[in-house]
Amino acid sequence: MTDVVLNRHAILQEHLFSIFASSSWIAEQLAIIPKGYIGSKPVQEYIEFNPVTSGLGVGDNLSGILYIHIYTDLAAGPKRAAEIADILDKYLSGKSFRFGEDPAVTQFQRSTNFQIRGAPPDNKAFILSYYQIQFGFFRKES
Repeated sequence: MTDVVLNRHAILQEHLFSIFASSSWIAEQLAIIPKGYIGSKPVQEYIEFNPVTSGLGVGDNLSGILYIHIYTDLAAGPKRAAEIADILDKYLSGKSFRFGEDPAVTQFQRSTNFQIRGAPPDNKAFILSYYQIQFGFFRKES
């Protein structure tokens, strides 16, 4: 049986941060923060992401779901949240990512889930929507 590499969760986080720090993502002008971020949240629309993983599998493999909460201005209505979901699809759906010298790959499935939930309990100035996409994380064999 293959030993589990202890830094796989950290590398997955690096992959996600790298995707959302890319120049093409930045050009979309969508603020994004990780779940649990301590500090002031953006006052305009923003996205909050939270990867939930399962270590079931062989060796370094992880599978999971990337949960994304989309907060859009109430005055913009639900259409803006749908537009952001389409932008997320453009960057994630069916895509694979590998960064640096590490052979680890994060691969997103093509199908996504999107749901408009309404006003969040902590800020009635926003509409909260949920976006979800499944992913796999693995290291390619050399």
